[in-house]
Amino acid sequence: MHIDKKPLDSWRLAAESMISQSSVWEAIMGLQRASKSARDQGLLPECDLSRDGSVFTVRMAAPDEVEVAHNLFCQHLAANEVEALSRFRTNLEGAVLLGKLTRYRLFIAIEACTNEIVAAHAGFLISMGKGQSVFVGTYAATRNTHRRFGLMRELFTCSLMQAAIDAHVREEELKLVVGDCTNGSETVWNTTGRKRIYVPTGTWTYREVAFQQSSLEFHRATGLPTEEAGAVTEHLMARTFGCVLDKLMLLGAVRAIYAWSGKRTTSDFETCAAFSVYKDHFKHLIENFSKSLHHGAGDIILYSAAERAEKEGEGYSFE
Repeated sequence: MHIDKKPLDSWRLAAESMISQSSVWEAIMGLQRASKSARDQGLLPECDLSRDGSVFTVRMAAPDEVEVAHNLFCQHLAANEVEALSRFRTNLEGAVLLGKLTRYRLFIAIEACTNEIVAAHAGFLISMGKGQSVFVGTYAATRNTHRRFGLMRELFTCSLMQAAIDAHVREEELKLVVGDCTNGSETVWNTTGRKRIYVPTGTWTYREVAFQQSSLEFHRATGLPTEEAGAVTEHLMARTFGCVLDKLMLLGAVRAIYAWSGKRTTSDFETCAAFSVYKDHFKHLIENFSKSLHHGAGDIILYSAAERAEKEGEGYSFE
């Protein structure tokens, strides 16, 4: 395994301290207890997993493994949902936002018998202000031949553990995790506690809060999104830790996501006018999200696929 043995004892002590006072660690322990895999390191993000006679090493990717993981994302996700490899590497190095280093954490699962990367998960921790942070799940993919092992769920758990450690080091509270899903992947993410986000629009009706992933590539000359990389509408999901998700917190989380996505500078464009057009892209996304969020007067409600089906059986409808 790719684990530096020297700090293990200090990691365990830090984790034990965090568990005693942190809702996110209570959630992590719950995910581990419900797992169908056995792990050799309960308090460390990097570990060996065994399930159904197969063994996998889960760890953060080394520099020479990044391209393999990125290729896996490209194979399983839509082309306009995956950034170019060069920008992906830049985001692994990170940038300072709100005074904190923000960067991708890329976890991979390596099959022991083949020594091949068979699953990967990338996400980032970002500050929401007031000593709080949100973990954003960005990319996830598993080889079709290995989906029966539940590796996506395990990689998410490891990524969440790392995010909790990072938040502790930054002296922040990790209060929220968000990420998108497709209709096909929703039930997998439901097993991690993430659910889709709705607001009531009537006594018997709910509308999903509309979220658009920002464009990934922009023309240097104009600041406009490239033709193949326009904004993509996604199903946004969330899970909270020790708090109730309200509209203000969710809007703060989405603003933080767009701050990360929109961190290019004037030097990335040929003119100041192009840079202004680029910034307007994110301004409009925030405005659209806020309108969708406040379309209904009631509070946010989170529903899993099963919970939604149950409500539909009772006569409720979802848009």
